[in-house]
Amino acid sequence: MDALRGLARGSDGASGDGRTVIVVTHSVLFLDLCDYLLVLAPGGHVAYFGPSAGALRFFGKKDFKEFVTVFRELEATSGDVLAARFRASEYYVPSAVVAPVVRRAPAQLPSVRQQPVRAQLSTLTRRYLRVVLADRSYLRLIIAFPFLLGIIPRVIPAKDGLAALREPNPDATKVLVVLVLCACFMGMANSVREIVKERPIYRRERTIGLSRAAYLGSKILVLTGITTCQCVVFTLIGLLGRTPTNAVLLGAPLVECLIAVIVAALSSMMIGLLVSTLVDSADKTMPVLVLITMGQLVLSGGLVSAVGRPVLEQVSWIAPARWGFAALGSTVDLNDVAKLGAVGPRGDPPDPLWDHNAATWLIDVGVGVLVGLAALGLTAYMVRRIEPKVGRRKAGTDAPS
Repeated sequence: MDALRGLARGSDGASGDGRTVIVVTHSVLFLDLCDYLLVLAPGGHVAYFGPSAGALRFFGKKDFKEFVTVFRELEATSGDVLAARFRASEYYVPSAVVAPVVRRAPAQLPSVRQQPVRAQLSTLTRRYLRVVLADRSYLRLIIAFPFLLGIIPRVIPAKDGLAALREPNPDATKVLVVLVLCACFMGMANSVREIVKERPIYRRERTIGLSRAAYLGSKILVLTGITTCQCVVFTLIGLLGRTPTNAVLLGAPLVECLIAVIVAALSSMMIGLLVSTLVDSADKTMPVLVLITMGQLVLSGGLVSAVGRPVLEQVSWIAPARWGFAALGSTVDLNDVAKLGAVGPRGDPPDPLWDHNAATWLIDVGVGVLVGLAALGLTAYMVRRIEPKVGRRKAGTDAPS
């Protein structure tokens, strides 16, 4: 097959480092951009090799728009004849005499200067929001999600609500366990696919100066807004009419419960982002989502007491459900509601993280936030590991991180 080969030095526009680029093409519209053209006749014979401007004169064409007719000449004429004609022309230069000299390499192109991190964050956040709003099925799902999950704790019979009685109130524990478990599941489900599904896009954009901080920041801002709104709806459905009697710090028990649920959901959302950097396929996130959610059920301390249990107690510290449930237990005064430490059907000791006072509640909420921040730090590290090498080099020189 006859073909045209164009040779250019530094013409790739990417680095301007003087490298020779060889392009094989049948398109004739941009041949003037090449330094040298190599025209091959049938049989691999060289029909022309030289400057692009000389090719027009050699083949008798006015411009490269007419150059397409050269292909017909190549097909109609023997390759030996075309090669002999070229060797007899003034454009034929034996390689033993002199090597072709291309034009001087262009000056080094300035490095791509991307927008500041703040501008990138604004752009990426708006782009992410448009993507969410454009996907109608996903939008309907995230709107319906809190209503559907809110029904689960609501259907648990709790005629006495979350109040402390003379006897243990096991219904209160059930409601809180289901509440925090659904919150953790909802938060993690929102984020567990977000990075892995965009990995090729992230790698490509990272090579042209995408800021890692702006990318993660846009995800966190949008997902935090979505998850927080979901938690408000979800908590109101689950607890309205059965809220605790007394608050420990803010004067509004429902508000304290809402904050505890949001902290658990957002920390789980951060863990979801971390998981999204660890897997190589979006399909693999679902089994991990179920596994971690079940693990949080055990580690929350509501289903199985973690107090005084070596290993289990220490491992539970890294579970957002542990601290979200503890904050709920502190507001509700779950030690008294469940009559822990007293003679009764449940012989578990009191949990110090459920003490009904402001200091304990603040510790529970604060550590829950720290767990989420730790997961975010690990996510940033893992995102850096999946970046292409060129993206890492730019991050260390020109590109903001």
